[in-house]
Amino acid sequence: MQLISDNLYHIYNQGNNNQIIFKKREDYLAFLYKTRTFLLSHCDILAYCLMPNHFHFLVNITEKSVEKIKIGGNIDFNHWL
Repeated sequence: MQLISDNLYHIYNQGNNNQIIFKKREDYLAFLYKTRTFLLSHCDILAYCLMPNHFHFLVNITEKSVEKIKIGGNIDFNHWL
């Protein structure tokens, strides 16, 4: 999937067979910590919703997340996905 900067994307996922993925408060907090650590440098999070068995993010992709980088002999697009 080719991402385009300054566009909105709906990112979502859910547990297999609607299984619970956030069982306790600490699970939500750990997920938000990882989100802040790995996602925020590549996009602006406009809205999010964490439910016991799934999550949603509405993000605006930034220029940094679509820049081309060279990995070995290849050029990788959207390297953070």
